[in-house]
Amino acid sequence: MKKIAIIAGVLLVVLGGGFILIRSQAGAKKGQAVLKVASIPATTIFLNNDNIGTTPFENKVDAGEYTIKLVPESTDQSLVSWEEKIKLEPNLLTYVNRDLGESDLKSAGEVLTLEKTSGKEAQLAVLSVPDGATITIAGQEKGTTPQVIQDLPAGSYQLQVIASGFVPRSVKIKTTAGYKLNASFQLAVSGETGAVSSPQPSTLPSPASSVKPSVSPATKASPQTSAKPGGSPKAAATPPA
Repeated sequence: MKKIAIIAGVLLVVLGGGFILIRSQAGAKKGQAVLKVASIPATTIFLNNDNIGTTPFENKVDAGEYTIKLVPESTDQSLVSWEEKIKLEPNLLTYVNRDLGESDLKSAGEVLTLEKTSGKEAQLAVLSVPDGATITIAGQEKGTTPQVIQDLPAGSYQLQVIASGFVPRSVKIKTTAGYKLNASFQLAVSGETGAVSSPQPSTLPSPASSVKPSVSPATKASPQTSAKPGGSPKAAATPPA
């Protein structure tokens, strides 16, 4: 009986250790973020070449770094796709909004992300393509891009970037104490794209159970035009003898 009791005790220890190991591995699984994507027109969304749905889109995905690509669903127009690297932070929302045009110069949009900071104040980092765009917050000028604004009290604001020769972009934001809101804009050449973006999300860090629109730094997409080779030179006519 004692031998049986000892063997049973050893089995319990082994099984218990195995359970602890499995539970720790499960706890080490990376957290989830929320990705929200809007676009004009509707697009198919790819994360690292995986089709995750179409716009408008909002769902939880594993946190981490991805290449996001938006491909227009409509074939009626010759619209370009858009691609960029983004970082999805656990328990926070990344917001992507794109207006696709016939070229990169005619396309526009913004990516909003939040990241935790070591301080207690709210911060706002504004980037734009092109650089040097005027930043206005609640109608007041705050300098030009790129810029990090650290004296902005936490709260809701209307953020707009304006550059000569480009269509302005405007979005509603919410800054949060202890977080930096990164707002990366791409402006379209004036007169060659649609209206200013209409979706206006608030950005707010929150636990995974109820994640609000918020955001992780994102790289900015630079407009590019593809050069077309000119015609081949023609040989001069040979004069008659």
